[in-house]
Amino acid sequence: MNTTHFSVDNVNFAFIRKDECKDFFVREKDLKIREVSDRFIEIQGVKFLISNFLPNYTLKYNNNGKPRLDKGAYISISHSKSLIGIAWNFNFNIGLDIEEITARITRIETRFIHDKEEASFIDSLSDKIKIWGIKEALIKLYDDKTLNLKNDLRVKKLELNKWIGFRTKTPTKKIEFNTFEFDNNIIVFNTTSEN
Repeated sequence: MNTTHFSVDNVNFAFIRKDECKDFFVREKDLKIREVSDRFIEIQGVKFLISNFLPNYTLKYNNNGKPRLDKGAYISISHSKSLIGIAWNFNFNIGLDIEEITARITRIETRFIHDKEEASFIDSLSDKIKIWGIKEALIKLYDDKTLNLKNDLRVKKLELNKWIGFRTKTPTKKIEFNTFEFDNNIIVFNTTSEN
Protein backbone atom coordinates (compact mmCIF):
# COMPACT_ATOMS: atom_id res chain seq x y z
CA MET A 1 0.00 0.00 0.00
CA ASN A 2 1.39 3.43 -0.93
CA THR A 3 1.84 5.89 1.90
CA THR A 4 3.22 9.39 1.95
CA HIS A 5 5.35 10.64 4.84
CA PHE A 6 6.98 14.04 5.35
CA SER A 7 7.57 16.76 7.96
CA VAL A 8 6.58 20.43 8.02
CA ASP A 9 7.41 22.82 10.88
CA ASN A 10 8.52 19.95 13.18
CA VAL A 11 5.25 18.10 12.65
CA ASN A 12 5.32 14.67 10.99
CA PHE A 13 2.61 13.57 8.59
CA ALA A 14 1.61 10.24 7.08
CA PHE A 15 -1.20 9.83 4.55
CA ILE A 16 -2.84 7.00 2.70
CA ARG A 17 -5.53 7.12 0.03
CA LYS A 18 -8.83 5.59 1.13
CA ASP A 19 -9.39 3.74 -2.14
CA GLU A 20 -6.01 1.98 -1.88
CA CYS A 21 -6.65 1.21 1.76
CA LYS A 22 -10.05 -0.27 0.98
CA ASP A 23 -8.70 -2.50 -1.80
CA PHE A 24 -5.83 -3.64 0.43
CA PHE A 25 -8.03 -4.57 3.40
CA VAL A 26 -10.63 -6.29 1.23
CA ARG A 27 -7.85 -8.53 -0.15
CA GLU A 28 -5.98 -8.87 3.17
CA LYS A 29 -9.02 -9.88 5.22
CA ASP A 30 -10.82 -11.67 2.39
CA LEU A 31 -13.88 -9.43 2.65
CA LYS A 32 -16.46 -8.44 0.09
CA ILE A 33 -16.39 -4.74 -0.85
CA ARG A 34 -20.01 -4.24 0.25
CA GLU A 35 -19.05 -5.52 3.75
CA VAL A 36 -16.46 -2.77 4.23
CA SER A 37 -17.73 0.50 5.68
CA ASP A 38 -15.93 3.85 5.49
CA ARG A 39 -15.47 3.74 9.27
CA PHE A 40 -13.80 0.33 9.05
CA ILE A 41 -11.42 1.64 6.36
CA GLU A 42 -10.59 4.73 8.46
CA ILE A 43 -9.84 2.66 11.57
CA GLN A 44 -7.74 0.13 9.67
CA GLY A 45 -5.95 2.90 7.76
CA VAL A 46 -4.97 4.67 10.99
CA LYS A 47 -3.74 1.40 12.50
CA PHE A 48 -1.70 0.75 9.35
CA LEU A 49 -0.12 4.23 9.41
CA ILE A 50 0.75 3.98 13.10
CA SER A 51 2.23 0.50 12.74
CA ASN A 52 4.40 1.71 9.84
CA PHE A 53 5.50 5.11 11.14
CA LEU A 54 5.19 4.82 14.94
CA PRO A 55 5.73 1.11 15.59
CA ASN A 56 7.05 1.64 19.13
CA TYR A 57 4.04 3.65 20.29
CA THR A 58 0.59 2.62 21.45
CA LEU A 59 -2.49 4.55 20.40
CA LYS A 60 -4.93 5.26 23.22
CA TYR A 61 -8.04 7.42 23.60
CA ASN A 62 -9.17 9.61 26.48
CA ASN A 63 -12.76 9.66 27.81
CA ASN A 64 -13.83 12.12 25.08
CA GLY A 65 -12.36 9.94 22.33
CA LYS A 66 -9.30 12.13 21.73
CA PRO A 67 -6.37 10.04 20.47
CA ARG A 68 -3.01 10.11 22.19
CA LEU A 69 0.22 8.19 22.08
CA ASP A 70 2.08 6.78 25.03
CA LYS A 71 5.68 7.81 25.85
CA GLY A 72 5.00 11.55 25.65
CA ALA A 73 4.17 11.85 21.96
CA TYR A 74 1.20 13.78 20.55
CA ILE A 75 -1.00 12.64 17.67
CA SER A 76 -4.01 13.86 15.72
CA ILE A 77 -6.07 11.86 13.24
CA SER A 78 -8.22 13.08 10.37
CA HIS A 79 -9.75 11.90 7.15
CA SER A 80 -11.61 13.25 4.16
CA LYS A 81 -13.55 11.49 1.45
CA SER A 82 -10.29 10.45 -0.20
CA LEU A 83 -7.50 10.55 2.44
CA ILE A 84 -6.67 9.17 5.86
CA GLY A 85 -3.95 10.98 7.76
CA ILE A 86 -2.10 11.27 11.02
CA ALA A 87 0.09 14.07 12.35
CA TRP A 88 2.42 13.72 15.32
CA ASN A 89 5.21 15.41 17.19
CA PHE A 90 6.99 15.19 20.51
CA ASN A 91 6.77 18.80 21.71
CA PHE A 92 3.15 19.99 21.83
CA ASN A 93 -0.48 18.98 21.42
CA ILE A 94 -1.39 18.69 17.75
CA GLY A 95 -4.63 19.26 15.84
CA LEU A 96 -4.93 18.00 12.25
CA ASP A 97 -7.80 18.43 9.84
CA ILE A 98 -8.08 17.21 6.24
CA GLU A 99 -10.72 18.72 3.98
CA GLU A 100 -11.32 17.80 0.36
CA ILE A 101 -11.35 20.79 -1.98
CA THR A 102 -14.97 21.03 -3.03
CA ALA A 103 -17.60 23.77 -3.19
CA ARG A 104 -19.95 21.88 -0.83
CA ILE A 105 -18.54 23.93 2.07
CA THR A 106 -20.38 26.99 0.71
CA ARG A 107 -23.73 25.38 1.61
CA ILE A 108 -22.92 25.55 5.33
CA GLU A 109 -20.59 28.55 5.57
CA THR A 110 -23.15 30.61 7.54
CA ARG A 111 -22.93 28.02 10.32
CA PHE A 112 -19.20 28.41 10.92
CA ILE A 113 -18.03 31.77 9.53
CA HIS A 114 -18.65 34.74 11.83
CA ASP A 115 -19.47 38.17 10.35
CA LYS A 116 -16.12 39.55 11.54
CA GLU A 117 -14.32 36.77 9.67
CA GLU A 118 -16.41 37.20 6.52
CA ALA A 119 -15.74 40.91 6.25
CA SER A 120 -12.04 40.87 6.86
CA PHE A 121 -10.10 38.32 4.87
CA ILE A 122 -11.98 35.62 2.99
CA ASP A 123 -10.73 35.73 -0.58
CA SER A 124 -11.62 32.31 -1.98
CA LEU A 125 -13.22 28.91 -1.60
CA SER A 126 -9.85 27.75 -0.30
CA ASP A 127 -10.03 30.30 2.54
CA LYS A 128 -13.49 29.01 3.56
CA ILE A 129 -12.20 25.44 3.64
CA LYS A 130 -9.18 26.56 5.71
CA ILE A 131 -11.45 28.35 8.21
CA TRP A 132 -13.54 25.20 8.65
CA GLY A 133 -10.40 23.07 9.00
CA ILE A 134 -8.76 25.37 11.54
CA LYS A 135 -11.90 25.42 13.67
CA GLU A 136 -12.12 21.62 13.51
CA ALA A 137 -8.46 21.42 14.55
CA LEU A 138 -9.13 23.87 17.43
CA ILE A 139 -11.90 21.61 18.74
CA LYS A 140 -9.40 18.72 18.71
CA LEU A 141 -6.77 20.81 20.48
CA TYR A 142 -9.14 22.08 23.16
CA ASP A 143 -10.71 18.61 23.44
CA ASP A 144 -14.13 20.28 23.65
CA LYS A 145 -16.85 19.16 21.24
CA THR A 146 -19.30 21.66 22.75
CA LEU A 147 -17.55 24.64 21.17
CA ASN A 148 -19.67 26.44 18.59
CA LEU A 149 -17.71 26.87 15.35
CA LYS A 150 -19.23 30.25 14.56
CA ASN A 151 -19.47 31.94 17.96
CA ASP A 152 -16.83 30.32 20.19
CA LEU A 153 -13.91 30.15 17.76
CA ARG A 154 -12.24 32.70 15.50
CA VAL A 155 -9.53 32.58 12.90
CA LYS A 156 -7.46 35.26 11.26
CA LYS A 157 -5.44 35.03 8.09
CA LEU A 158 -1.85 36.24 8.37
CA GLU A 159 -0.58 35.09 4.96
CA LEU A 160 -1.77 32.69 2.27
CA ASN A 161 -0.98 29.58 4.35
CA LYS A 162 -0.36 31.09 7.80
CA TRP A 163 -3.31 31.62 10.13
CA ILE A 164 -4.11 31.99 13.82
CA GLY A 165 -7.04 30.56 15.73
CA PHE A 166 -8.40 31.13 19.21
CA ARG A 167 -11.37 30.87 21.57
CA THR A 168 -13.51 33.98 21.98
CA LYS A 169 -14.96 33.52 25.49
CA THR A 170 -11.99 32.73 27.68
CA PRO A 171 -8.62 34.41 27.86
CA THR A 172 -6.61 32.36 25.48
CA LYS A 173 -3.36 32.27 23.63
CA LYS A 174 -3.59 32.57 19.87
CA ILE A 175 -2.53 29.35 18.20
CA GLU A 176 -0.60 29.45 14.93
CA PHE A 177 -1.69 27.25 12.03
CA ASN A 178 -0.15 26.28 8.74
CA THR A 179 -2.05 24.98 5.71
CA PHE A 180 -1.05 23.29 2.48
CA GLU A 181 -2.66 21.43 -0.40
CA PHE A 182 -2.05 17.74 -0.89
CA ASP A 183 -3.83 15.38 -3.29
CA ASN A 184 -6.84 17.71 -3.80
CA ASN A 185 -7.20 18.22 -0.05
CA ILE A 186 -6.38 21.10 2.25
CA ILE A 187 -4.32 20.05 5.24
CA VAL A 188 -4.55 22.20 8.37
CA PHE A 189 -2.34 21.81 11.47
CA ASN A 190 -1.13 23.91 14.36
CA THR A 191 2.49 24.91 14.77
CA THR A 192 2.05 26.18 18.36
CA SER A 193 -0.24 25.09 21.18
CA GLU A 194 -1.81 26.40 24.37
CA ASN A 195 -0.58 23.40 26.33
